Amino acid sequence: MSQFDLKAALDAASEGKTLRDIAEAMGCNYSQLNYYCKQNPQFKHDLDQAREQGWYLQADLLRTLTKDNPNADFQKLRLEADNIKWLLARMMPSIFGDRLEVKIERVDIAGALFEAKVRSRVIDAECTDPDLLPAPLHG
Repeated sequence: MSQFDLKAALDAASEGKTLRDIAEAMGCNYSQLNYYCKQNPQFKHDLDQAREQGWYLQADLLRTLTKDNPNADFQKLRLEADNIKWLLARMMPSIFGDRLEVKIERVDIAGALFEAKVRSRVIDAECTDPDLLPAPLHG
């Protein structure tokens, strides 16, 4: 499998190319690319990083899509932009996602208060230095 052009594959990935284009640049087909990634974890890691760079490039290209294609059909450009935005939101949701994830956890307040009281008793029992004890309250 050493006949594959790994550098060309990583270059294509960092340019935001599709997996099919990446495989073609590598000199194989899509199935062979997947197999090679399974057999070579370091290459898969490098490919994933290059693809992430490619997603950032795609996001950057959105900013100049109409300027780079002044004579293109407006509806086609809108469709292309919408497709890129959708892909970015799915491939890198923490950066390009359009939904907030709210995680709600239930807390046992009675249990938390009990644990706090136990901790405070331990602290009170261990604290014998008069300089660290709280000052008495004067009313």
